[in-house]
Amino acid sequence: RYNSVQIDSIGTIQHCASTCQNLDGMISQTGFEYDGSKCSCLYSAGRGPNEGSGLSISNEDGVGLVIQGDGSNGNSVCYSHEGFTETFNSEDYVYVGRGSCQSDGDEGYSSVSIPSKSGEDCTETCQILGNRRDQATQAGFTFTGVACQCHYSGKNGPGQISRGSNPNSHHVCYRYLPYIPINDYIYEGTGKC
Repeated sequence: RYNSVQIDSIGTIQHCASTCQNLDGMISQTGFEYDGSKCSCLYSAGRGPNEGSGLSISNEDGVGLVIQGDGSNGNSVCYSHEGFTETFNSEDYVYVGRGSCQSDGDEGYSSVSIPSKSGEDCTETCQILGNRRDQATQAGFTFTGVACQCHYSGKNGPGQISRGSNPNSHHVCYRYLPYIPINDYIYEGTGKC
């Protein structure tokens, strides 16, 4: 569950979307739920409209983007916020788009997938994994909503991440800013030379 601002007596789904769009804190708004009369504007944990807005917000711990409705109530609908970008304490990653990470040449990356419940966890996980010993350099990560895909680019790999693959995807792509490819060297194994 996400933090939410609940607004009663909303007549249409379009009015619900418009109401949520007009609230402060859009950058941390993950989406909205609508059940035919009640509109809930959803926010990532610890975030919401500005305190001076006069709106009360629930105190839930949901983080990251909305992936899908849980199917528990056939009368409710769930929408993700297309412009939501999770902000991190890390200065090493920058959001580049929705979908799996790709290079300018539409190439994918070799990756390691690790379960995760937030993009912020991915910044820590991918940092801990660092660069791989097979001459691959960390290029960034895709957060799928349930996992981090830490991406790597080798000597003949696609290079720097430039964008996400699909603007309608629920996955989000982040570029690793300190990305520096290892050129002119060949990996020769573990241990001392």
